[in-house]
Amino acid sequence: MLQAVRLSVLALGLTATALLSGCNTITSADIRDDPTPELYSQTQTYEQFRNDLVIHRHHAWRTIHDDLARMFFVDKNTQLTPWPVP
Repeated sequence: MLQAVRLSVLALGLTATALLSGCNTITSADIRDDPTPELYSQTQTYEQFRNDLVIHRHHAWRTIHDDLARMFFVDKNTQLTPWPVP
């Protein structure tokens, strides 16, 4: 019985040591240099940042297109024809 308890404690100790040490190559200096390597800004990853940038640019170009259409009066059908315009 005592030998089984010793073997169980030894196995538990070896398992804990293996889990804590593992095959990790990250050092504490790596963590201090870049604590959040997956983040590009304070709240977003690089992919999320690029997606937002594309959405904002697309919206800006659509807005410019709409503004130019209003400026040159091509955003609506003409009202000068005597026939109905579909």
